[in-house]
Amino acid sequence: MSTVESLDLKNLHVIVLQEFQSDDIQELDTDFFRNLSAIIGKLKNEEYDGIEKKAKEQIISTVTNLTELLLNRRLEKISNSTNISYSILTDEEKFVIDSNDEMEERKDMIISGIINGKSKFLENTSTKHKTKPITVRFVKEREFNSSIIQLPSFAKVFKSVANNYPFWIVFASILILGSTSIMFNNNLIYFVKYSLDLHEYQGLILGISSGSALLAIPLWAYAALKIGKRNSWMASMTLLIIGFLFFYFSPINSLNELLLILGFIGIGNGATGVLFWSMLPDTIEYGEWRTGVRTESSLYGFMTFAQKAAIAMAALLLGLVLTQIGFEPNTVQSEQTLQELKFIMTWIPLTGIFLSFILVSFYPINKTFHQKLIFEIERKKLNHETN
Repeated sequence: MSTVESLDLKNLHVIVLQEFQSDDIQELDTDFFRNLSAIIGKLKNEEYDGIEKKAKEQIISTVTNLTELLLNRRLEKISNSTNISYSILTDEEKFVIDSNDEMEERKDMIISGIINGKSKFLENTSTKHKTKPITVRFVKEREFNSSIIQLPSFAKVFKSVANNYPFWIVFASILILGSTSIMFNNNLIYFVKYSLDLHEYQGLILGISSGSALLAIPLWAYAALKIGKRNSWMASMTLLIIGFLFFYFSPINSLNELLLILGFIGIGNGATGVLFWSMLPDTIEYGEWRTGVRTESSLYGFMTFAQKAAIAMAALLLGLVLTQIGFEPNTVQSEQTLQELKFIMTWIPLTGIFLSFILVSFYPINKTFHQKLIFEIERKKLNHETN
């Protein structure tokens, strides 16, 4: 059962991904959304200045986008099933599906309460709702399933996904960067052991590499607000290019030199975590704006595939290139093998980084364009309701 006790973006991402990966509804605590709302409300009330304030705003924006995606996806599953266990639904979901006539209004009310940190409002709503007979709720749930949601046809979904070129830019970039970064990290273990003879410091080395990426996330969140997501992505790729060039051309004669270079590379890597998850919802809205079809589940499914495919591609490519250079583990490596190892663990990632830089340079969604998308989507919905 998934719970929310502290604001952990990674765990929230995992919960959302699991919901989109499976046709079944995962079990959440009945007060999951209420607890999440309380955390958001607390975060909004905290006072920060400068870069910390900007980072907080970006975190809140990411959390609210993920929360809305999660609730909408779960309600979509409920509408498509005639055999949902009522016990695994949250209090807010039970409240929404209890009324056919007011379902949309209730959903908007709950989403607004969550993302605005109104946990007391959600608690009061749930308390009042629990006083209703459970048999009435079950009858109305079945009516909701058959009449409220009309899913788009496969052809419309396919067209929306195929024509969503900003999504494919992000998809290709993650696929390329994911596979090349995994390959670098795997090769780094061999490089540390056989070329530098620093195997006993492997934990520290990998910790600095990943830790610097995590510490850089607020920096990139702030950069995304100031210069935009596309420009921030390209800036991070520029840092990575510089870092990998330093890695290749530097002789690296000490542990401190290695840690310094890996820390610099980690700062560049930190951008993908925050920018990827903030760009993906924008591409979903682009697809809805262009075709009128909203395809969260399909796009999240493709992204899950990209992440898994990156791991497979990295393993395949790593095996091929290590065989090609004559690398054999647990044996003394020749000087030529070590030189070629450093070459492939530098220039293969650099190629991927450069390709990602080129791809994202064509990413069209900036802050102004995104606001236009939202306005046009809401206008079309309003026109549809009035007609």
